[in-house]
Amino acid sequence: MQFWKKTYTHCSDEELMQYIGKRNTQAFEVLYERYSALMFRFFYRMLWQNNEFANDFTQDIFLKVIEKANTFDTSRNFKSWLYSIAANMCKNAYRNKKPIETIDNQIFEYNENIVFNLDMERYETHLAKAIDELSPMHRECFVLRFLEDLSVKEIAIIAAIPEGTVKSRLHFATKKIAAELAWCAEIFK
Repeated sequence: MQFWKKTYTHCSDEELMQYIGKRNTQAFEVLYERYSALMFRFFYRMLWQNNEFANDFTQDIFLKVIEKANTFDTSRNFKSWLYSIAANMCKNAYRNKKPIETIDNQIFEYNENIVFNLDMERYETHLAKAIDELSPMHRECFVLRFLEDLSVKEIAIIAAIPEGTVKSRLHFATKKIAAELAWCAEIFK
C-alpha cells in the first residue's frame, strides 16, 4: 500500500530530464507545465504569429524532449538546451516555408479612449510586422532577448555564436525596429 505519492515539482529541470529518461510521466507533466506556455509564445513570435504553427511546434518540441531525454547532458542548462532545439526548429521552418499573412491578429483592448486604442493597435501591428521583417538570425536574437527575457550569454549558447555576435545582432535589430517605428514617437508624446 502506498501512503504518499512522489511529487516532482521540487525537482530541477535537469533532474526531471533524468526521470523522463526513465519514462516517468509525472516528471514529464511537471516539465511540460513549466515550459509549454513559454515555448508556445516563442514559436508564435518566431513563426509569423501563427497560432497553428505555434501549437504544432510546441507539441513537436515536447516529443523531441521525450525522444532525447536519455541523451540529455544533465551538466547542461535545460532551458538553454530547450531553446536551442526550438531555435533550430524555427530555422528549419524558415527554409521550408515563406511567411504567410496571419489571419488571427490579436488586438489589445483598452477602455480609456478610442484614439489611443487605435494608435496602440496600429503600433502593435507595426511592431509585429517589424519583428517579422527581421532576418531569421536577427529575429531569433531579438525575440530571445526582449520578448523571452534571456541574457546575452544564454542567447549565445542557444544560437551557438559568440556573445559579441549576439550583441551585434541585437544592436542591428533594435536599430531597424526603431527606424520602422519612428512614427510612434509623435503619437505617444
